[in-house]
Amino acid sequence: MKWIDNNDIYPILKELDLNRKFRYFWLKYVTNVNLKRHCAPGLTGPYDKRISIYQSRQDQSHWEDITLDQGESDFYYICGVATPYKWDENFHCVLRCVPGETLLLNEQSVTGTIENAVRVPIHEMDRINSTNPHKDDPKYYTCRNYQFAVEFDNLTLKYGSKRKRFVQRKLEQIERKNPTKATETQITLL
Repeated sequence: MKWIDNNDIYPILKELDLNRKFRYFWLKYVTNVNLKRHCAPGLTGPYDKRISIYQSRQDQSHWEDITLDQGESDFYYICGVATPYKWDENFHCVLRCVPGETLLLNEQSVTGTIENAVRVPIHEMDRINSTNPHKDDPKYYTCRNYQFAVEFDNLTLKYGSKRKRFVQRKLEQIERKNPTKATETQITLL
């Protein structure tokens, strides 16, 4: 099986404007999830320090021409927490890299254009899977970061992952050089 590779093409934030104040606004390269946590700590991976606002730094409201290449990730999560806080005015956008596609944003007072990207929907849930220990805790089941985290494994299976593509490329290189060694290597890489 061959995995689709983005050939080192990354999403490019051509322009992003905040037309209101946000208490927090960040972009994270999601590499994994921690279902024991909700909000940002439930999404494992580095923040892009170029796209972040915290209470002490409210002056930033415009970004342009930023290539999202600061970490290896299959999914990028942009989150804005409204100020004053009203959960329904928060901004949430999950995207993944698709070369040649363009994502236009115009919601929750956020406008922008991101090239080489498509949006990944976050499905709201009234209650989480009945075996989840947080199924009755509204801090979890109403949190859109957590809703995405719950779907993360399925999305990784659906779209593939950079780790799997890396392993596949290595195996293909080894197989071209030495077909017998490729089988042995496959066992250790996986």
